[in-house]
Amino acid sequence: MVEVARELFAERGFDAVAVSEIADQARVSLKTFYNYFPSKAALLDEIALELVVATTEHLEGSLAGPETARSAIERIAAAFGRSIARAPDFNAAIFQRSGLFRAEGELRDVELRMYDALAALIRRDQASGRLRDDVDPLALAEVLVAAWMLISLNWLARWWKSRGNLAERLRSATGVVFEGVER
Repeated sequence: MVEVARELFAERGFDAVAVSEIADQARVSLKTFYNYFPSKAALLDEIALELVVATTEHLEGSLAGPETARSAIERIAAAFGRSIARAPDFNAAIFQRSGLFRAEGELRDVELRMYDALAALIRRDQASGRLRDDVDPLALAEVLVAAWMLISLNWLARWWKSRGNLAERLRSATGVVFEGVER
């Protein structure tokens, strides 16, 4: 159901898709749909969860690799941007209407894991001397996520006259943040 909904929302927009269409194309009854999701909006929360899970898994995977925190986080920020840019209208609905910014339950737990993974990457580079050790890793993780979210929201809302490349903007902003804490 989630995959069908994602495709329909990306193709036609969230508001243009009825729950009955999702159920029909997923070959389930409306009752089955509502057993899994209390509303169509709950699907947005599930899709937002998948976006955060993917980002978190990339960050956690980077902990085992040799990349610097800056390099890994810039790469992951760019991947996040490419993912959002693939379906901007649909992703605008996720950013504006899902629980992404008021996370509860599993979404909150995964977001906390994401912050922990970012902080762990930062701590690793602090221990190696690449990053200043007087910076709170969790605070830096929050700054990075805040920058990604605001830049993504502005890009999705067409805040600037020229949108530019979201992946590059996120990568660049991540670099700017790191320039302030590198040794």
